[in-house]
Amino acid sequence: MALLHDAVEYLQQAVAFDDKDGHTWEELAYCYLMINDLQNSYTAYQHALYHIQNPKDARLWYGIGLLYDCYGSYGHAIEAFDACLKMDPNFELDHEVRFRVGIINKQQGKHDEALLILHDVLQAVNDPAWCGDIWSQIGHVYELKREIKLAKNAYVKALEYNKNHAKALQQLGWLHYKDEDDFRSAIEYLKRASEIDPQEGLGWYLLGRCYMAAHKHELAYAAYEQAVNCDPNNPNVWCSLGVLYYQLHQNRDALDAYTRAIKLDPHLCEVWYNVGTLYDSCISDHGCTGRLQEGRGTWRQRGIHPRAHNGPHEEDEHLWR
Repeated sequence: MALLHDAVEYLQQAVAFDDKDGHTWEELAYCYLMINDLQNSYTAYQHALYHIQNPKDARLWYGIGLLYDCYGSYGHAIEAFDACLKMDPNFELDHEVRFRVGIINKQQGKHDEALLILHDVLQAVNDPAWCGDIWSQIGHVYELKREIKLAKNAYVKALEYNKNHAKALQQLGWLHYKDEDDFRSAIEYLKRASEIDPQEGLGWYLLGRCYMAAHKHELAYAAYEQAVNCDPNNPNVWCSLGVLYYQLHQNRDALDAYTRAIKLDPHLCEVWYNVGTLYDSCISDHGCTGRLQEGRGTWRQRGIHPRAHNGPHEEDEHLWR
């Protein structure tokens, strides 16, 4: 990362010296993109397109496609990637471009198209790391299609190519928990995933969910703590932490956790149900009731009736790219 920042500084000096060099603007735009400075990358690509003598440059449009992809402008990203491959059918990053198009199709809910593209890319590569990544994405597409057996088989294939593929381990563990209630296997897979990629907050969160289901509360708390350290702005983690506190009868701590979740995502239905459940359970606790009473009108506006709930809920869906 330090080298990229050095490159940005050098290229900034270069365009300051000659602001009509389109290729330098292109290199600067790509470096900005690599350090996730999307706004400056966008501006630099505009300069590149304006000044470059031949805009039909596959690498230029590859970078523009990446930028649109990062912005979530998937239609424009696919147009840029298609332009890239048309300009140079032998583009050196051909497999990566098609792989990204497959992922975008997955993001857009075009699951069958995504599978066709990903299987096509799979036939064209023989690198184990690439094959592991592709099988992992294929597994996730099947998971989204609710074809769980095929999803598990794909994740297992990913692990055959790369036994330390953290995402495949993570998703395989979650499927064992969610669809089979196989806590032991789920925890084993998720522990391995978190050991391999300890900075991935989602893995710790899912591990905490499994520990909770297995009634291993101390281990669940430790996993949630790691998840918060990795991603303190994930409302699902705070919601689940609130559920843990609720089960341990730490109602004030549960309310604090639910409050954090609501501040991060006021539209998360599960947390509002859980607040209603908490209100019902501690109606006689004056310490909690005073704070809960303040929000009662809001719950009623949302159609939430505290006494209608039998226990706290947690969000089962999660985002993964």
